[in-house]
Amino acid sequence: MSRYHLLTLLTLIAVVFSNCSDPEEEYRPLIPTVEGVPAGGVSEVSIEKVSGDTIELSMNLFAVDHFGKFIEGLAPKNFSVETSSFSPIEFQVLEVTETVDNYVGPFSAALLFDQSGSINSTDPQNDRITAGVSFSSLVNTDERAMIAAFSSGGNYPSPFGTLVDFTNDQSLLQASIESLAGRAGGGTPLYQAIYNLIPIVANEPTNMNQAIIAFTDGEDTDGGVTISEVVDKACMEGISIFTVGLGEGVEQSELSEIAFRTGGSVMLAEDALQLISIYSSLGELLRGEGRFYNVRFRAISNSPLQVGNIVNGEVILNLTDTYSLQFPFSQPLTIENAGDLDQRVPSCSCIWDEEEENPITIWQEKTTTLSREILPEPNPEIENLRITCMYADLYHQNPDQFKWAGLAAIVSGIIGEKAYDENLLNQLGGDPFGMRTSIIQGNLAVFNDLAWMHLAYLDGGIDELGKLFCYASVNEPESFTLEVYRAWLKIDSRQPENVYAGNLDILKHEQLNILQDIIYSPYPM
Repeated sequence: MSRYHLLTLLTLIAVVFSNCSDPEEEYRPLIPTVEGVPAGGVSEVSIEKVSGDTIELSMNLFAVDHFGKFIEGLAPKNFSVETSSFSPIEFQVLEVTETVDNYVGPFSAALLFDQSGSINSTDPQNDRITAGVSFSSLVNTDERAMIAAFSSGGNYPSPFGTLVDFTNDQSLLQASIESLAGRAGGGTPLYQAIYNLIPIVANEPTNMNQAIIAFTDGEDTDGGVTISEVVDKACMEGISIFTVGLGEGVEQSELSEIAFRTGGSVMLAEDALQLISIYSSLGELLRGEGRFYNVRFRAISNSPLQVGNIVNGEVILNLTDTYSLQFPFSQPLTIENAGDLDQRVPSCSCIWDEEEENPITIWQEKTTTLSREILPEPNPEIENLRITCMYADLYHQNPDQFKWAGLAAIVSGIIGEKAYDENLLNQLGGDPFGMRTSIIQGNLAVFNDLAWMHLAYLDGGIDELGKLFCYASVNEPESFTLEVYRAWLKIDSRQPENVYAGNLDILKHEQLNILQDIIYSPYPM
């Protein structure tokens, strides 16, 4: 019995049993029934720190078993890092943290299949079709999927052909995927196909969680669209792109760039059977139900690292004594990630769930709540006493780095005293009441602008601030500027001269960008 007939029989059995279940039940039984071999993917690779001959990186990866179930409970001893080619660099694993993805809900996704001529040799057993059919059996009643294929000069129109439009009908999805068999031929217009598919996915109204899963076994051959154009289009439409590559002919760095910059993952298969495991995991991955491992590792070179160098290697996951998964990476050192601290920019994915609460607002509210716990009933005449106590608490939690918070506590205390000194305000001239109001408002504005960053840093370090900056850069740039982020990079370095410079930059930001309009311009005296 062929694997397609077996899958059809199992699907019919599932339908028969589902007819005996509660008719009010919302979800189908989503259990993969086709077996592949273990595989995995990567959602992010980032450079965390560059200093002299040493660089620290992190990779966020996942692994799935034969049936696409996420593998949990792995230990640091399961991971290692090796160079992928001759390179004077030594690697060591620093830390492995198991994490759960953020749930984003039901999906509307397009499966895009490469049907170029090379498929006949890279996937002679049509495992990509078996994989796609497995995925189709896991599409839930509140989800939608469409099937498309591309091959220039082959059996599909340019830039792609739609085999079935968005539906949750598993039988239609399965039939359209099975129609791929025997129809490979032509070139690989990969970027054109993805680019032109993006607006179609964006117009699918069922779910806000929208994605493209783009499969290929080679490099783009037709041109006409660049990676940057694909990414910009996906960002504008809010589409995550998950890339799947088969064999040695794919360009790992390009597939990774498209996935990482749009909030997706890259999944590379050496063996076509791994496609079955990968596609069987896509339902959970798309819903934000995946299990990941964040692997932090250090690379040490025999000479100082500098802008223009490329750090290549593979994170190796040893599942058994005889079976391992390889997760390659190729990280160029640029001004943005390895230049002077005043030149660096965090690497941001462009996708942010529109329904997700503003993370900066969350941290601001946490800061306000904590300050009220420190001083529940402040003196009504000294409105900033709560702020003063919060600054002092932040400083004492991290006195080596939070120099500005310590200074702010002192100044805020003085403001609370002098703002109600009638003699002093009268000596300054102007409107004493208006001046007092501006001083109190200015102190509150500074607190709202900067205190939450300190609390976020205490909780998640520079990584958390990087994520918050990325959100702000798209949604509200004035709430977290690049200059302030770079000030935090200096503070994070823990080098005394940089810590001093970073705190000084925050002080300048406070004076020039916040207090200037509230206090100094109205009251130049």
